[in-house]
Amino acid sequence: MFNLSKSTKEKIFTVLAYASLVYGFIDCTTTGNWWPMVISYLLFLEHGILGNNVAMHRLYSHKGFTTGKIRNYWLLAEAVLCGSSVGPITYAAVHRAHHAHSDGEKDPHSPHNDNPLYIGLGFHVFRKDADKRNSGIRIPKDLMRDPMLMFIEQQYFKIWIVLTLVVYLTGGLNTVIYGLFAPAAIYILHANIITNTLSHGFILPGTYRNFATDDSSTNHWLCQLLTLGEGYQNNHHQDCTTCSQATKPGEF
Repeated sequence: MFNLSKSTKEKIFTVLAYASLVYGFIDCTTTGNWWPMVISYLLFLEHGILGNNVAMHRLYSHKGFTTGKIRNYWLLAEAVLCGSSVGPITYAAVHRAHHAHSDGEKDPHSPHNDNPLYIGLGFHVFRKDADKRNSGIRIPKDLMRDPMLMFIEQQYFKIWIVLTLVVYLTGGLNTVIYGLFAPAAIYILHANIITNTLSHGFILPGTYRNFATDDSSTNHWLCQLLTLGEGYQNNHHQDCTTCSQATKPGEF
């Protein structure tokens, strides 16, 4: 059985991720050794690019390309390690709803419907009506036909529990913090502050629009750089099926 009523687990996951990030900053400040946090950021870059940008966003949500089974399994593993706090099918369901109702009342994570800071920090999972809001989102039946995607979706939090135990037993608590949860927190911040908030109507100097879309999506080179491919949201909302968001010379 598949449903989107997972807000309690998402809350626990989000709290653990942020707690790890706070611990990491305190620990690195105290010791003067910032390499563990650098490693966390590098892991975020890998999992963010492959797990979010390539797998959950372009492949599963928008079917922007096709790939072989082995590479699909690799991308699926990266999607899990990304630490989005939801499985790939839920991610795709929510993201497709975002495109269908972009910046409207039914947009599940529009900064125009909630406090922008609340959305930017990824705290929309703490809304009392989170499950109710998700109840109207259409389930992506095309993805449910993939048994591996369904397995990951249904066992997502159990997989993270096993990952945490294995990493703890082999590398200790700091490896769990810097290797699993701190990178997840960095991803949550990038995805929500930059992609969901700054790229949807909250103007930075240099923000522009190439297309007159029905939403408030915008483009910005810094957002594109920080998310490594997700910062030209106006271009993306004009045509979400292309792998690259760049549409004109000068956009990378």
